[in-house]
Amino acid sequence: MSDVCTRCSRPALLYQRYSGLSLCRFHFIADFETKAKRTVRKNQWLARNEKIAVALSGDKNSSAVLFFLYNLVRERRGNSIIAITIDEGISGYRDIVETCRIAQVIGVPHVLVSFKDQFGFTMDQVVARKGDRFSCLYCRMLRNHLLQKTARDAGADKLALGTTLDDAALFVLTQVLQGDLAGMVTMTGEKVLPISPFQEIPADEVALYADIHGNRAGIVPCPYVDTGFRHDVSDLLRSYTRDHPSTCYSLYRFREGLREKILQSTGFPSPCPRCGCGKQSGTACPVCSLCGEMLQ
Repeated sequence: MSDVCTRCSRPALLYQRYSGLSLCRFHFIADFETKAKRTVRKNQWLARNEKIAVALSGDKNSSAVLFFLYNLVRERRGNSIIAITIDEGISGYRDIVETCRIAQVIGVPHVLVSFKDQFGFTMDQVVARKGDRFSCLYCRMLRNHLLQKTARDAGADKLALGTTLDDAALFVLTQVLQGDLAGMVTMTGEKVLPISPFQEIPADEVALYADIHGNRAGIVPCPYVDTGFRHDVSDLLRSYTRDHPSTCYSLYRFREGLREKILQSTGFPSPCPRCGCGKQSGTACPVCSLCGEMLQ
């Protein structure tokens, strides 16, 4: 690693192991935003007169994608941004005050919804009843469902997520180890198209981008994350990536290469007859099945 930027003589802020580049603040931001814009352009994720809902949890990933998209669309006529925050009902975890501050500072409308109000129970109650082995799976399933519903009710055309390259790679490896290759395909019933501008950018670079633009949020780990299967896979991926820096990119490319083949062989499953969203399993999607069980 060099102490000076590879592209100029300024002090280096970041060393990219996968590229061998040392980048100063200016060239890091330029490199970061170029990658994100290329991903948006390649997937045709931004059109005129669209409303984009951003899933704002208050962490670095979500605040970074909100800042990036706000600056990207504010000069475009007819485009608008709205932030959505989901309160899962996990004691001591979600900092709603900081999340509201982020939306206010950037200057976008902010919608706050909760598991308790929408489903009738909190994530703490789910874990108390179902155990914590698959807590991340249940939480992610309920959260994604509620994000979709809230974005749809707000009239959004796209739903932006702060998914990083590390997140995408972890998802792929988790699906492979569970033997669920078809699960890599976006679930049917998602009427608001999910977009992930940072899906080809490593998590540490997304965090640095958020820090540069004033995110004050500390890292508050979810109390259930250490007990989940996803956490075990995350440890495995992190350990392997230390010796093989391009691993996350390889897993990401693996998923993209399989996507069309999986769709051609399996097609899209039917939407849930109860909520109209999600992947149908029997007579209801997993969200509706879990809600029915929790409210019995």
